[in-house]
Amino acid sequence: MKLIIFDIDGTLLNTTSIDDGCLLRTFKDLYSIIITEDEWVELKNQTTGTDIELSRLIFKTKFNRDPDSKEIEKIKKHFHQLLIFSFESQKEAFTEIQGAKEIFNDLINKDDFVVGISTGSWKLSAMIKLRKINIIPNGIPFSHADKFSSRIDIVKDTIYQAKLKHKTDKFDKIFYVGDGIWDFKTTKEIGIDFIGIDSNGNDLLNKMGASVVLENFADKDLFFSYIS
Repeated sequence: MKLIIFDIDGTLLNTTSIDDGCLLRTFKDLYSIIITEDEWVELKNQTTGTDIELSRLIFKTKFNRDPDSKEIEKIKKHFHQLLIFSFESQKEAFTEIQGAKEIFNDLINKDDFVVGISTGSWKLSAMIKLRKINIIPNGIPFSHADKFSSRIDIVKDTIYQAKLKHKTDKFDKIFYVGDGIWDFKTTKEIGIDFIGIDSNGNDLLNKMGASVVLENFADKDLFFSYIS
């Protein structure tokens, strides 16, 4: 039995830019913090790209202290309001990566595969996005930034949930499907296989040394050839 774990933003949906924009707007609205594109890239490079890590780092960079729990909840609430507004006003921006839903559902219906979701998003924002392509993670091993700060811990938690659910100590193989450099680095840290998705054609994953990088999931046979 093999475990296939999917990221969400940039992997199942083209929502990376929307997600980034909502977080940047949150800090502008709440704290009058304006972050340049170069600063944003640097902030991402210092983290594993999760919402909670980025929020804490932005806050600490500005105020020289960590946000408390009430401040984090305030940030999350405003972020989710912006995301819901974007979802309603920019529906065309919440598009599926070609073939993602079909691949996901095909895997769920195969006895020799287990599917999980690991995302750097907070749970509510992840659910909003998944709902757009009619993926409801009920009963699916699913971890997110409400549970852990680091993407490494998020992926490890999904693996742990999958082992519990299927009463096994070990899978024949574990694949993480993601689009970010931090996704690739996470698989190296944990020691699992990586399948990259590069729907924007920026070639960053290839340059980082990822051996398997696909544009999308349109070629089902090609995707299954890598996990079979």
